[in-house]
Amino acid sequence: MQDKLQFETFLKKQSDETQAKQDIRKDAFNNFLKIGYPTKKHENWRFTNLTSIAKTEYRLPNGKMNKIDNNIVKEHSIDHSHRIIFVNGQFNAELSTIDHTKHISVKNISASFNDLNRNSANNSTNPFILLNRAFVTGGYYIEISPNHVEEKPLHILNIISHENNDIQQHQQNLIKIGENSQISIIEENINLMKKGLFKNSIYNIQVAENSTLSHIFLHQNHTKSKDLNHIFVEQQNDSSYKSYLINIGGDLIRNDINVQIDGENCSTDISGLSLLSGKDHIENYTIVSHNKPNSNSQQLFKYILDESSEGVFNGLVTVQPDAQKTDSQQTNKNILLSKKALMNSNPQLEIYADDVKCSHGSATGELDEAAIFYLRSRGIDLMSAKSLLIEGFAKEVIDKIKNDSVREKLIHEILKRLTS
Repeated sequence: MQDKLQFETFLKKQSDETQAKQDIRKDAFNNFLKIGYPTKKHENWRFTNLTSIAKTEYRLPNGKMNKIDNNIVKEHSIDHSHRIIFVNGQFNAELSTIDHTKHISVKNISASFNDLNRNSANNSTNPFILLNRAFVTGGYYIEISPNHVEEKPLHILNIISHENNDIQQHQQNLIKIGENSQISIIEENINLMKKGLFKNSIYNIQVAENSTLSHIFLHQNHTKSKDLNHIFVEQQNDSSYKSYLINIGGDLIRNDINVQIDGENCSTDISGLSLLSGKDHIENYTIVSHNKPNSNSQQLFKYILDESSEGVFNGLVTVQPDAQKTDSQQTNKNILLSKKALMNSNPQLEIYADDVKCSHGSATGELDEAAIFYLRSRGIDLMSAKSLLIEGFAKEVIDKIKNDSVREKLIHEILKRLTS
C-alpha cells in the first residue's frame, strides 16, 4: 500500500510545514518501511488479517471540504448537545453548533501537531502509529478549562465524504480535561464512501486532577471500511475516566486502548459492546496500568456474533509495586448466534503488589434455550424472543451510559440491526 513515491509526493504538498515537522514525518515513514506490516506471527496481531490493507492501493484524500447534505447531520444529531462536525478530518464550523466560550476550545489539530505526538508516537514500533505520524493531516484538539462542569455533551461527527478512490485517512486527536472539570464526549463516524476506506486514528487523552471524562465511541462501519484506533489515556489524582466502545458491524475494527493510572484515588471504567454479522471482524485490545495506590478499574466487554463473524478481546491489567490497595475487575461475555462465528478471548493480570483485589473472567456461549422456550410459550415468535434476549444481554453495557438521548439512540441502532 505504501511506497516512497507516494510519501514523497505527499511531503511536497506539505511544503509550508517547518523542517522539524517534515523530519518527524520522514523518520516515522522510514521506520515503518523497516518494520513493515505485522503478520499473524506477531503475538498482538495473530488474529488480525491485514492482507487486504497491505495489498490495497489506498490513496490519500484530496483535502477538499466536500459539501455535506444537512439531512445527514440531522439524522445523526443528539438532542441537547454541542454538535461538532469534522469533514475529512477538518473542522466544519458551518455545520457545527458548538458555542465557543472561555471554557471549551475546539480546533483543528494542526496547530498542536508536536504536542500530540509527544506520547503516542515517540519510539513506537507499532507500524500503524508510524504511518499515522508520517501521513497525518487532520483531527481535532479539544480543551476544557479548569473548574468547569459542562452539562451538555460534545457530539463529534467524523464525516468521511465521497472520493473516487480507495482512501486512507490518518487522524490525530487530542483531548485535555482541566483540573476539577467534567464533560461527556460522544464520537460517531459517518462513512459516505462507496469505495474502500482505511481509517487510522490516534487519540491522546489527558484527564487532570479531580476531573471526569466520559467518552463514547460509536462505530457503524460498512463492509468496505477498515478502522484502527489507538487510544492513549493519562489519569492524574482523583480523576475518573469512562470509555464506551460501541461497535455495530464493521469489516475490520480494532481498538487499542492504553490507560496509565498515574494518580491516586482514580476510577477507570472501560466497557465495550460489539454486534457482528457476515464476515465482520472486531477486536478490542486493552492495557490498564495501575501505577499508584488506591485506585480502581473495571472492564466489561460483550460481543454478539452471528454468521461467519470473528471477535477478539485481549485485556491486560498490570498492577505496579507501588499500586497497593488496587481494586480491578475484568469481564468478557460473548454470545454466538451461529456455529460459524468465532470468538477469541484472553483476559490477563500482571500483579507486582501484594495488597490488591483483582479478578478476571471470560464466558462464551449460545442463547439460553430454556429462556427462548419460556418466551415462545407466552406467544412470542422465535425472532422476537431472540431479539429480547440479545437486547437484555446488551443493556448491561448500554445502561452504564447516563445520557438518556445517547442510550435511546444506541438501543434504536441495536434493534434496527437485530431486525434487519
